[in-house]
Order: sequence, then structure tokens, then C-alpha cells
Amino acid sequence: MVVSPRDGRRRALARVPLLGAHPLPAGQPEPDGSWWVSGTDPLSGRAAVAVSRDGGRSWSVGRLPSPPATGHGWYTSVAVGPDAVYAAEMGELTGGEPVKNPMRALHRSLDGGRTWQRMWTTGPTAQPRTLLGLPVPGPGGRVEIGGERAGYRSMDGGRTFVPLDEGGHHTRRTPLGLLRESSSCRYELTRDGVRWSEFGLACENRAP
Repeated sequence: MVVSPRDGRRRALARVPLLGAHPLPAGQPEPDGSWWVSGTDPLSGRAAVAVSRDGGRSWSVGRLPSPPATGHGWYTSVAVGPDAVYAAEMGELTGGEPVKNPMRALHRSLDGGRTWQRMWTTGPTAQPRTLLGLPVPGPGGRVEIGGERAGYRSMDGGRTFVPLDEGGHHTRRTPLGLLRESSSCRYELTRDGVRWSEFGLACENRAP
């Protein structure tokens, strides 16, 4: 179901992405105007994503090269960067310390979601193992992951990561860019995944 921009009423899409039961649409379009939906491949049950570049009139489905895992994944978080699309596959991990918001794998597409390559496979110890919100893509293979306890950066498309000095942040897509909360009532916004603009909001629990 979608909300029509013409009259504000709910409408059923004429053509829906073939993603099995309970597909999960993104709340905002990506900077290039594309809309993404997370789901599963009806035949194999593996993680898949669909993209529409014409406002939902048509959809293209891409299956992700998921790692071997027991049970179905939860959903996939997609973020479009300057030169690549990243899809973080979420779901329970096998082995290692149990964590909230577990990330099974990070995939990258260099052709707008037509084909995908698995860049990072989450193991029992190597970090990152969690993701809060969306990955933050930048130019030239740069991508950041906000985990539960720390943030991580990759400069090679997600093959390897190094920890960041600041802690983990929950990142979400807004019409102005990617938004994360850096501390209580302090937020940061980025359009390119590199430069962040910080601003504050009035909060009821903030001391005068």
C-alpha cells in the first residue's frame, strides 16, 4: 500500500515487487530517486531486494549472495552512495557472543542493484557484527557501519574495517541526507558520507 501524492488516499500498487511474504519498503527514497524494498526470493527463501526508479510503476529484483545460515534473515538495509549501493543483511548470527541488531553480511552493487557481491561476512569475533540503522556509503569504496558499541570504517568497499574513535550511531535516511544522533539532543547530517554537519535540538530533559 502507498499514499497517493495527488489526494492523500491509500492505494495498492498496480505492480508489486516479487519478494515473497511481508516485504519491507524503505521509508524514504534514496538520493537518486530510487525506492527500495527488502524481502526474500520466493523460490529460494534467500534475502533479496527490489528497486523502482519510476515511482513504483515497475520493479527490478536482485537476489543477494547470502552466507550460509540457519533460519531466514530479518530484513535488509539499503543505502545508495555516490558510486555504489550497499545492502546490509540482518539476522541471527551463528557462533560468537549474542548481540542486538546482528548484521549477517554486507553486500555491494556497482551497477545500481542489478548484480551484488558479498563484501563482508560476519563471523564469531571480527567486527563489525551489528548495525544500527543504515550503512553510510561514501565515494571510492568508503562505507561506515554504526554498531552497538563502536563505529567502523572501510575504505575498500567493506572487505576490511577499522574502528572509529566515536561510538556507534543509529543512522536513518531523511529528505536532507543521512541523519545520526551523536549525543543527547545533538545530531549530524551528511549528504556525501564524508562531511557531517552538526546541529542541536531543544530537549525537555536538557539542563538550562
